[in-house]
Amino acid sequence: MRTPAVVLLVVSSAMALAASGCRSDPPYRAENDPGAGGPTALSIHEKADRFERLLEERHVSPDGLLLYRVRLKDPAFLAGQPYYEDYADQAIWGGCLLAAECFRFAVTGSDEARAAAVKAFGGIDLILSVSGEPGLAVRSVAPAAAIAAHPEPDPTAKWEPAAPPWERFVYRGNVSKDQYAGLVFGLAVAWRHLAPHEPEVAARIRHHAGAIVDRLLRDRMILTERGEPTRFGNVRGRILGAPIGVNALIALGAFRLAHDATGDPRHVRAYRRMIVDGGYDEIAYWARAALPSLGLENHNNDNMAYLGFYATMTLERDPEVIAELRAGLRRAWIDDLRAHDNPFWTFIHVSLVEDDDEAVAAAVEQLRRYPERLVARPVDLRRRSDIPRRWFRSRKGVPRSAVALPMDLRTPSTFAWRSCPFALYDDIGMPPDTLAYSGVDYVLAYWLGRHHGLIPPPGD
Repeated sequence: MRTPAVVLLVVSSAMALAASGCRSDPPYRAENDPGAGGPTALSIHEKADRFERLLEERHVSPDGLLLYRVRLKDPAFLAGQPYYEDYADQAIWGGCLLAAECFRFAVTGSDEARAAAVKAFGGIDLILSVSGEPGLAVRSVAPAAAIAAHPEPDPTAKWEPAAPPWERFVYRGNVSKDQYAGLVFGLAVAWRHLAPHEPEVAARIRHHAGAIVDRLLRDRMILTERGEPTRFGNVRGRILGAPIGVNALIALGAFRLAHDATGDPRHVRAYRRMIVDGGYDEIAYWARAALPSLGLENHNNDNMAYLGFYATMTLERDPEVIAELRAGLRRAWIDDLRAHDNPFWTFIHVSLVEDDDEAVAAAVEQLRRYPERLVARPVDLRRRSDIPRRWFRSRKGVPRSAVALPMDLRTPSTFAWRSCPFALYDDIGMPPDTLAYSGVDYVLAYWLGRHHGLIPPPGD
C-alpha cells in the first residue's frame, strides 16, 4: 500500500487539470522577429547535426568535460582555447551529454557517435575520480592552469586541488543530489548502450556504480565530503516520515545500476531491501509534490524525477516494481506535466508508460521551434495581450502564461527542459549576445526520441 497522500496533493491535481488541461497550440510569433516565428529554417535533424558540431568545437573539452555555457567575449574563448569557468552543474549536464551520445550511438552505430560517447564518458569518469574519495562526484572539474589564468566570474567559487594522479586539475566540491541524478542517468544509459562495446568503459562503470552505493550505505543515504554532509546531499526516501519521491528515484537508479553492473551480492541485497523493506518504488509515486496552479512547483525536481524514472525503469525487470514506478510516472504526467509540451519528459513518458500521439506531436513541434542560435537574450512578454495568463505567478514571482510557450519565445538556457515553460519574463542579468549554451538539452531529447522511434529518421 502506498503512503497516504497529503490532501494538498489531491487539491493540486484537481486545480492543475482545471487550469492547464488544454494543449498548447499558440499562433504566437517570435518577439524578436514578428514576421518569422514558427519552426526554424533548419529541420530538427539538421539542428541536431549543428549542435553536435558545436559541442565538439566549443562545448566539450579535450578531457570530455561539458562546458555547458561559454562567454563569447572572454579572451580565452576568442583565442580559440577551451573555456572554463565556475560551473556548478557540470556533473548533471555532463551525465545528460553522456546519455545523448550513447543514444546517438545506439541509433546510428557510427564510429563518430561511438567516439563522442567514449569521450563524454571520460569527462564523467574524471568527475567521479578527482576527489580521491571513491563514489564521490564533484560539481565541476577544470585544468588548474586555466582557472589560474582566468578571471573568476564568481569570486565565491572555491576550487580544490585534485588528488593524485590528477594533480593538473582543480574541482568544485559540495556536490548535491541533482548532480547524482544526472550522473546515474548517464551511467545507466551508457551501461546499456556503450559498455557492451567498450570493455574499459564497462569496467569503470562497474567501479563507480559500486563505489557510489557503498558510500551511500556507509553514510546512511547522505552525500558526504571529507566526512561532512554536503548542503543538498540527502537522498533518503523519507525525511521526518514524509515521502520524498525524487530522493527515492535518485537512490533507486544508483542502486539498480550497481545491482546490474557489479553483480555483487551485497549490492543485489541492498537494492532488494530498498524495494521490499524501504518501499522506495512506492515512495516514487509522490515524486510530483507541488501546487502547479498556484505556481508552487520546482521544475528542477521534476527533471530529476524523470532522470531517475528512466534510469531505474530501463534496467528493472521485476514487473511489480515497474508497475509501481509506471504509476508514479503517470501521476506526474496527468498532474500538470503533460501540458508542458516538454520533449524530454514526453519521450520518457511515452516510451515507458503509454502512447500519447498528441503529446508527441506537440513535443516535436517544440523541437522544430527550438532556436538555431543558442545565445541568451532577455525575454519580456508581459505586455503581450494575445498570451492567456495563469491566475498565479511562479514561486519566483514571475507572471505565467496559461499554456506552454513555444521555444522561439523563450531565452535559451543550460537545459531548457527543466525551465518553466510558462514564464513571461526572463532577465538574463547581462547584455544580450554574450552567453552561449551548448544545446545538450536539444540533442538529448532528439536522440532519445530517435532511439524510441518517436522521431522518424531523416527522409521519412
